[in-house]
Amino acid sequence: MRLAVAFFLLLNWNEAGWAQAQASAQASAQASKPGAKPGANTVAKIAPKQAPNFGRVVNDGAAVYRDASFDSEAFGYLEQGKLYNISRNIYGGAFYRILVKPGVIGYVADSDIKPMGAKKTAEGTSAGKDGNKGDTEEKKPPRRKLPFQYTQYFGLEYANIRHRENTMGQRPSQSLGFFGLKIFGPNLFLEGLSVTEMNFLIYPNAPSYYKDTTGKDAAGWIFMADILFQMVTPHGKNTVTYFGFGPLLKYSKYDVELQDATTSSRTRYSLEDINIGAAFNLGLGFRFNRFALRAEYQFYWEQLNYSGFAIALQRDF
Repeated sequence: MRLAVAFFLLLNWNEAGWAQAQASAQASAQASKPGAKPGANTVAKIAPKQAPNFGRVVNDGAAVYRDASFDSEAFGYLEQGKLYNISRNIYGGAFYRILVKPGVIGYVADSDIKPMGAKKTAEGTSAGKDGNKGDTEEKKPPRRKLPFQYTQYFGLEYANIRHRENTMGQRPSQSLGFFGLKIFGPNLFLEGLSVTEMNFLIYPNAPSYYKDTTGKDAAGWIFMADILFQMVTPHGKNTVTYFGFGPLLKYSKYDVELQDATTSSRTRYSLEDINIGAAFNLGLGFRFNRFALRAEYQFYWEQLNYSGFAIALQRDF
């Protein structure tokens, strides 16, 4: 009799345990279905809401691109020190997505903005075999490539100028070959993406018309420097035209010998002249890789007016 009672109790316990296990399995399956609402037998897991990620602009005039590429169009520029809402991920290997203002989204180079309290991760990280996120590979961002008109260049220049001056009671002119340096780009002279051009030219001799007048070779040199404020018009990614104007400084120094008509003796003189005027230019520029080639027509207005042509080969810096 006791053995029958024990067998009956054991059977009832197994049936209750089996029913409880089935009910638990069904509840787990129901909770895992898409769109399932948490009920009495399920526990809803709510993911914590992430706070916005902000970044501070570290380079004044940082460009905002339409796509995550330095070759895409730059449609805006940022002020140094300002805070913006940016993505936590890196796009295109070197860009953060940025909210410029409500409804306006672009991409900014990671070298131009510093995330505030967020760790940047590479986009498209793959999961490992164990199902965990794989380690992020550190990628060296490509060199920052700004639009042609907003890139700084430095290089050599040759100018052929039809030089004129008022000297020895005459106004002679001569084509002279000047050599020098040309610097072109934004923020050279004034901050705020003001595109300027600086030219420093020298002719290391005296014009031949001094010899024609005195009968003796003359020694000397001419130095010209100007700062031009440029209005640049892009024509595609690698071609620009521009027009500029600005102040001009010219300094010349010659050593000449003059003969006295009565005594036939010769006296040596040093002729120095400083002129301030204005310079104008109209130019065409081409970019290839990190180099730029420029050709210009130049006009000079000082004591006398004269003009010339110049060509320059430059490299970005």
